[in-house]
Amino acid sequence: MNRLSLNLGVRFDLWKGYIPAQTLPATRFLPERHYDRVSNQPNYKDLSPRFGMAYDLFGNGRTALKVSLGRYNDLSGLFYTQVVDPVQTSILTARRSWTDNNGNSVRTAISRISLRKAPRRRQHRHVRQDRQ
Repeated sequence: MNRLSLNLGVRFDLWKGYIPAQTLPATRFLPERHYDRVSNQPNYKDLSPRFGMAYDLFGNGRTALKVSLGRYNDLSGLFYTQVVDPVQTSILTARRSWTDNNGNSVRTAISRISLRKAPRRRQHRHVRQDRQ
């Protein structure tokens, strides 16, 4: 009876991701935006070797020492498609602080600030008067 069992193999990984067509509605400041479908993002093809071994320690088929080795690829879900998604990579919000001085909800131009040099301040001299 043979006490050693080998398991050899190769795994073919294929991942063709895509981003569906998307439309963002118009907002106060932007018109409606449409993005076409993006295909083959990512498009990974890979061969991964596998190896396994089992050894029957006592020859009775009840106790075995098992070892396996393989290469596994990191295909962790949506992250790879999100980095090329035009909606995910566009700026959807921005914060700008401003003061509505006249209460009309419209940002108006700031008045020009004079670039002239400010007048020099007079320095006060303390004059010591000697008392006689």
